[in-house]
Amino acid sequence: MTGPLLLLLLAQAKSPLLPTLDKSVNPVVTKQREKTEYVEKLKRDIFKVDRSLLETERLIAKSRNAPYLPDLQFRLAELYVEKSRYVYFLQVEQRGGDNKGAIVSPETKLLKQKAVQLYNRLLREFPDFHDADKVTFYLAHEMRELGQFDEMLKTQNELIAKYPKSPLRLEAEQIIGDYYFDKTDNAEAEKHYQEILKFPQSPVHDLARYKLGWIRVNQQKFNEAVTFFEAAAGSEPIPGVDSQKALNVKREALLDLVYSYTEARPAKGALPYFEKLSDSRTTYALALDKLGNRYFIKQQYEWAIPALRKLMEIQPDPDLDVERAEKLYDSLKAAKGRVPTQQEDIKFLVRAAVNVKVDPFKDDTTRRKQLVELEELTRDLATQLQALAQKTDDRKVYLQGASAYKEYLSLFRPEKYVRDIMHNRADALFAAHAYPEAARQFEELETYEVRAKNATGAEAAAYGALLAHFSALKAGEVDKITAFEVADARQALKLDGAKFITKYPRNPNALTVKFNIARAYYDDGEFERSSQLFIAFAMEYPTHKDAPVAGKLALDGLRQLNDFKGIEETTRKFLANGQLPATFLADVRKFQAESKGEALGELALQSSAETGDVVEGLLKVASENKGGDIAEKALYGAFTAAREKKDYAKEREIGAKLLTDFPKTAYTSDVLATIARHSAEAGRFPEAAQWYEQLGQRMGQDSTAYDGWMAAGRLRMVLNDYPGAQKDFQAAANVGGNRRGEALALLAQAKLKARDLAGAKATAQQTLGVDKTNPQAAAVLAEVAATQGERPDVLAKSLSPVVNAPSSQGEDTAKALWYLGELLYRNFKAIPADQIDQKVAALQQLQGVYNQAASMGSSEWAVASLWKLGLSLQSLAEAVEQTPVPAGLSAADAQQFKSAVRQQVQPIKEQADEAFRTCLARASQLEVYAPAVLGCRSRSETARSPLPAAPAPGTLPTGFPELQKKAETLQDAASLEALGLAYLEAKQIPMAQLALARATELGETRTVAQNGLGVALLYQGEPMAARAAYGKAIDADPGNEKARANLAALRCRYGDQDGAKKELAGVKNGALAGADLDPEWRSCR
Repeated sequence: MTGPLLLLLLAQAKSPLLPTLDKSVNPVVTKQREKTEYVEKLKRDIFKVDRSLLETERLIAKSRNAPYLPDLQFRLAELYVEKSRYVYFLQVEQRGGDNKGAIVSPETKLLKQKAVQLYNRLLREFPDFHDADKVTFYLAHEMRELGQFDEMLKTQNELIAKYPKSPLRLEAEQIIGDYYFDKTDNAEAEKHYQEILKFPQSPVHDLARYKLGWIRVNQQKFNEAVTFFEAAAGSEPIPGVDSQKALNVKREALLDLVYSYTEARPAKGALPYFEKLSDSRTTYALALDKLGNRYFIKQQYEWAIPALRKLMEIQPDPDLDVERAEKLYDSLKAAKGRVPTQQEDIKFLVRAAVNVKVDPFKDDTTRRKQLVELEELTRDLATQLQALAQKTDDRKVYLQGASAYKEYLSLFRPEKYVRDIMHNRADALFAAHAYPEAARQFEELETYEVRAKNATGAEAAAYGALLAHFSALKAGEVDKITAFEVADARQALKLDGAKFITKYPRNPNALTVKFNIARAYYDDGEFERSSQLFIAFAMEYPTHKDAPVAGKLALDGLRQLNDFKGIEETTRKFLANGQLPATFLADVRKFQAESKGEALGELALQSSAETGDVVEGLLKVASENKGGDIAEKALYGAFTAAREKKDYAKEREIGAKLLTDFPKTAYTSDVLATIARHSAEAGRFPEAAQWYEQLGQRMGQDSTAYDGWMAAGRLRMVLNDYPGAQKDFQAAANVGGNRRGEALALLAQAKLKARDLAGAKATAQQTLGVDKTNPQAAAVLAEVAATQGERPDVLAKSLSPVVNAPSSQGEDTAKALWYLGELLYRNFKAIPADQIDQKVAALQQLQGVYNQAASMGSSEWAVASLWKLGLSLQSLAEAVEQTPVPAGLSAADAQQFKSAVRQQVQPIKEQADEAFRTCLARASQLEVYAPAVLGCRSRSETARSPLPAAPAPGTLPTGFPELQKKAETLQDAASLEALGLAYLEAKQIPMAQLALARATELGETRTVAQNGLGVALLYQGEPMAARAAYGKAIDADPGNEKARANLAALRCRYGDQDGAKKELAGVKNGALAGADLDPEWRSCR
């Protein structure tokens, strides 16, 4: 059936009464023709409605007892309403052209009255009609159209009373409220608007809030008005509702909110507030326009300014930019400095001026007048920004000022002010350290000064450009500019500087310019020209402050050219000039002596190049100049030449001689570090440790001494030389400074390896005193505490900073927590079986510690924690099972007691089983090889390491020296692999590990080296690392049967029989043998 009036009007809007323009015809259509066509259409519509009326009345006559009779009568009434509308529009169009305003249409009134009669009759005869609420609503609407407002109010109130659940009820409330609102009866209007707000959100809610907002405005209650306007503007859209109509209400609410907001709310935060409520950029711009105007009227200029700025930023408008820009200027002036001028303000003024300049509709007089005014405003604001920059001496403000002047100059260049503006901009850029741009501005200013025939100004501008170029090349500034700008600045100094000297020879800065020209040639690597200019400067102006610098740079340039003859001539000139400073002449004498040594070295290199042996040539020079600087440099040159030739034996020989002949040489660090590194790379690990120790001894408190001691200590740790490692780490700690904690932690580990428990504990505590979050020291301290059975609470206090540190995750932290758990586990086990409550409490405490250890990212200690958790739960279950039956119970009660105990024990056993199963699952998944895995398999505390003891070192093979020499010469993966296997064959496990590790560094896919490294690591007690090496060997060569056999043996040692058999399936050769094979593999077959 038909819908309510609102939907009817919307339907009409979709089919407009006015004809649409047919684009296929000539658009130049006379008004009379359009009117004629519209009148004809209205007549056709009336004819159609009349036919519908006759047909509907005929149907009603035939359907007196039909159930749909009310629907037909409802339709008949609507047709009369529709006809009244067409008749009214037709009469409007047919009246005389001179008649204006509303017309009186008796025909329309009669048709509407007929519709009212039909609506009343329908309600009277069919009170239970299913669309009675719509009939009532339409009836009230027609009464309103007829001016029967009292009857309309009565009818709308009846709709509200009779049909409280009707969807039209809220529209009725809205219409009544609007009636009283128009009558300025705010109290009565508010009742109906508030009634709407009691219901769930509907299309009329926003309009009700909007009207309530205006009621509060009329009552001067602006804060409450803000609440209503805000609710209307910011409500969520309702699905199925005309979004355009809803947006119109929201937009009006937002715009009317501005007035109340400025009266009731603080201005701070106004812009983001209105931006959040705006549905589009256009709406936000409208709100900003009203907001800026409102604050401007209220003379709150400091808040009008940001609103106007934002408005001009988001909505450029050629028609309004001038007005807005002028208002922004007026606000800034009225704010009297409370709001500083910004670059964007000038940009807006220039944009407005551009719009004026290109506006084709402005006459020339108006255009010139407005441009003059805008130029003055723009110049004033730019000058204000420059003054603010000078006052604050803020680089950012200077840059803003320079950008503002750039905006100004992009459009305005009045003869009277252009040079001053350019000068100000150049000064601002210079003060902001924007030197390349400042130079360009000074150069442009010089052109304008020349054009204006201002010689003084042109000279100052030319020097300003040169000074800017020079400043751009200063240390600390040159890194901030591009390579092109660097090259440009140097070329400008060279070329423009020469022109400046020629044009302004009497300028007080002429000498500085001369010096900078020479410096530009020097920085560009044109040493010959720069040396000529620097020599001329120093000799011509010996008393100038830059004369010594010029002299030194001249000599340095000649040194860069290896022009020793020129150096000799220049030093003689300088020494003959008595006006040069005495300190500079002393430096010249020293330079003269050094250059002679360099000259000799150059000659020695040349002669050795001729003979083909650089090393021998340099050694000869050293021999001929014993004890002097030349000898020292020659020996170091020979050392570096031997290094480049990879003659490491010669390198060690020359290095030792250099250190013997010149114990305090500046090359100590480089020589010792190089020899030590190359010794290690050649497989001479004990020798490398000794060289690193020499580096530590000789360098004293230098940071390289610390590095030397640490490298030596680490090598000795791998070599199992724990006393030597302790000495090295202690020496490193003595010179470590803020790196002392690392050395002390390694010292504690070395003492623990040497089973010096007291020393390890003391050193670990010392480490934590230096670095309370050091996890290595914490692990050592915890292991010692667990070994000696110390109190867990004392240990927990020491571990707390480590565990709570941001970087606590890791192997060492997990290990420390696990040993703390060990102490708690022993205490738990020591509690008698009959003290169940105490055992449960102790279990909870150690569970927390083990869980924390398991969460530290270490697979090994996570498995170990699960093992001990399983044992703890197993022990608790056993204790509960041993609970004795209370005395005096009958047989039945005793049996019941035992049953209850079993029920309590069963969940605990299940938890223990789950812990052990999880332990084995994690061990298999993460490939953990540790005693804890065996403990989980046996579910017992007996979990000894299944690893073999390291064999006693044997004798190296006969051909070992050749292997050593080959490894040292080639230093490739193959030769180091052969060296490592020889060490492994001789059971010298630490040396084998280091050599094979170096081989795998050079060639990670060396399958034999990886396998041998795995065996060495196994003997060193590192099963996890051994597994990784076996895995890499198999990845590199899946057919490596030794690697598979070794991996099978490793699995077998830790009880993984199935995994071992799987690996052995790939081993076909039953006669495998060799030092790089774990003998355990045969027992797994």
